[in-house]
Amino acid sequence: MLSPMTRTGKTIAVAVVVIAAVAARWIYLARSSGAAPSTTAMVLGHFDHRPRHGGLVLMNGDTHFEVVREPDGGWRIYFSDAVRNPLPAAIASHASVTVPVPGGAVTEFPLTIDSSGNCWIGRTPLVVDPAAVVRVGYTAASDPYWIDMPISAWAATASAR
Repeated sequence: MLSPMTRTGKTIAVAVVVIAAVAARWIYLARSSGAAPSTTAMVLGHFDHRPRHGGLVLMNGDTHFEVVREPDGGWRIYFSDAVRNPLPAAIASHASVTVPVPGGAVTEFPLTIDSSGNCWIGRTPLVVDPAAVVRVGYTAASDPYWIDMPISAWAATASAR
């Protein structure tokens, strides 16, 4: 005889079925010949984290940002909206990368908007310690945001080039 499912088990099972049904409906609407509702596009867009510039794609709310680490110490940050439409770099009023520098200090390096207005660019000393943590930050709509990432997070993006 089978033992009865616990209340927690039932709740989890129902949640999985509901999420699967909603996801299947969104995918169906997105692939159908008619125009998919904007909420469908937004939900599907949130799942699109493919790099467009060879970097690491991260999110803050409905804003995606792709952080590119160049082998020579260069950095670039590109912004896109919830469905990955490119946004001008000027949506942020400030951007920076903070890295450990020789001697053990951690230093913030401000970035500037490139001449095309598409991204923030700048340079830091090369980070060679694979255990080092890098802070990527920006301010948009007077709201500062930052995220700490291990430098090793960019290893896969470098090998993909």
